[in-house]
Amino acid sequence: MNKCSACDSNDWIVLEDTASMVRKRCSACGHEQVTLVSPGDDPVLPQELEPVFTLMARWSRAPSMDQINQLKAGLPLMAHSKDDLLSSARMHKQFDLGRFTESELRFDAALFEALGLELERIPVTRR
Repeated sequence: MNKCSACDSNDWIVLEDTASMVRKRCSACGHEQVTLVSPGDDPVLPQELEPVFTLMARWSRAPSMDQINQLKAGLPLMAHSKDDLLSSARMHKQFDLGRFTESELRFDAALFEALGLELERIPVTRR
């Protein structure tokens, strides 16, 4: 552990240790310090989970507003706006649909096919 900013002691008592923070108290002077723990870019996935993929998509033909609305309704957590989706179609550019398990992909396959989306699966590596 690092030194106390109030008295330079290295002796700490851990008061709380969670996945997102550590709260500790200096044994010498009583000064408390909170350290936030950064989870990193990608979560660590348990090994027993089914494979996870980042799903990249590209419109195979220009979508109608109805098709864009269907995609937004089918994937309500998708971050792209309707304007982003139209722009990606005009530029024939890939866009990120998010992360999916194999079973989620099977569940949504009919929607993606009906909308004319070309898909690329990128496996999410586990640490």
